[in-house]
Amino acid sequence: MGSESERWTRLNDLLNTKKFSHEVVTDVSVDCSLDEFFEKFLADDAPYSQKTHHISSGDKKVEVTNWESKGDFESTRLITYDVAVPLYIAAVSGSGKAEKKQTLTKIPGHGICILTQTKILGLPMTDCFYVEDCILVKSLPNGGIQLSIKFQTHFVKFTMFKGMIKNGNIKEYTGFHTKYVTYVKTSLDEK
Repeated sequence: MGSESERWTRLNDLLNTKKFSHEVVTDVSVDCSLDEFFEKFLADDAPYSQKTHHISSGDKKVEVTNWESKGDFESTRLITYDVAVPLYIAAVSGSGKAEKKQTLTKIPGHGICILTQTKILGLPMTDCFYVEDCILVKSLPNGGIQLSIKFQTHFVKFTMFKGMIKNGNIKEYTGFHTKYVTYVKTSLDEK
């Protein structure tokens, strides 16, 4: 399998092959250790969980499964929540269900990568695409971590509304992830 350094290098090589068109934040320094970040923000019982961030962002009926181990370094979980009608389909009333499938890779002493694939179910045009995002947390040699977040909208079938969907997702995901970085920093200030 290789050393942890080799695993981290392979993970970064894999991430470099993915095409993320939008970088929300790049190498933002955060004053905490890798383990502290995991325990405070990602663990099943994290006090500043992604569930809490979703709720504070206005999402309703947020449910998060516990991480399920897929090996020494990888775990998966599912986050679901009710989502309001996106702006690009405002002519429709109602709400749908968002489903986020997350894969977490944690390599001790090196970093954490959370790859998320988000699909929206039950609304017109949402079957045409999914959004993939990546939260990368790098451990710094002198302490602390660096946080980077990027995403990409992937279209799985033709839609003449591609531009509207893409622009709507840029606004939505940029806002959500920018608030997440603020949420992380503010939560750590409460130490």
